Amino acid sequence: MYGDHFVGTGPWYDCLMFAILDPAEVEQRLEGLIAKHRAKNISVAEIKRRIFETGDEDVMRENNLFNKWWLNCFRRIDEPSLVELLHAFQDAWNSFPHHSLADRSPQQVAQEESRKHPEMNKNANEDAMPTVTVGGITRSWEDHWKMIKRMEELQIPFKQWIDDTALPAYKRFLQTKYTTKRTVEKHYDVADNFLKRALHVGFLDFEQIRPAFAVWEFPDWWPSHILYSNLTEDQVWSSLCDFLWFAEINLHRSIPGIWETAAGEALSLDDRVVPPSLHSSPPTMKVGRNDPCACGSGKKYKKCCGH
Repeated sequence: MYGDHFVGTGPWYDCLMFAILDPAEVEQRLEGLIAKHRAKNISVAEIKRRIFETGDEDVMRENNLFNKWWLNCFRRIDEPSLVELLHAFQDAWNSFPHHSLADRSPQQVAQEESRKHPEMNKNANEDAMPTVTVGGITRSWEDHWKMIKRMEELQIPFKQWIDDTALPAYKRFLQTKYTTKRTVEKHYDVADNFLKRALHVGFLDFEQIRPAFAVWEFPDWWPSHILYSNLTEDQVWSSLCDFLWFAEINLHRSIPGIWETAAGEALSLDDRVVPPSLHSSPPTMKVGRNDPCACGSGKKYKKCCGH
């Protein structure tokens, strides 16, 4: 994807080993798929417009939001059709022009980089593996995977607690609290993805999760990465409060400093549970995550002093 291909000088260059995309052929393929699935509120012109107008601050996020938009235009898609659509729309993303790339497509940019840096060609060194930079630390591909394997070993007790205790107990709690299956699934899904994301990021236990990860980072991550969900950041945080409250009261596990960090955060679901610490000690200053920061930086609070 565009978001993977243009980070440093890494493996994005491999995309040049594939056949060059013909934008006219991609456009024709999209028109056929839209007609085949009788998709509404979508056209090739609208697809091209959205791709052209995407920003360049966080390309992966922009790409995910683009995928989320077109997925919502199609209904009742079986797995083979979904794979076909994913390929077609990713080809559109890579072959149609982006304003942020000076009206060029990612494919055109890749070709230009290929001509400027022939030494990066995969054929020049078939055995070379890319380096990986995480948290400002650069490692060889081999050392990176050793680190991942070691992290997975250390996470085994945490993962077992999630699978055997936390999620089953939380589902039983939700089933007694709510009457509709849809509501149970909504809240369970938030908790499930929160814990999976915590494992993916590399936390070794529940108490080691950073408060900012729960309050700011995970809700901010959700809308652009969980493509099948239309929950907003505030709704995700409100639902997550249910799980964090449940873990504290029933499982006797808590993230140190979570409610102090969360002070002032709005809870927007009607069927929410307000944690006792938030309910009994209202903060003196109410600042929402998307409100302008009071320091005058012009940034949202979540991206400035609230981070």
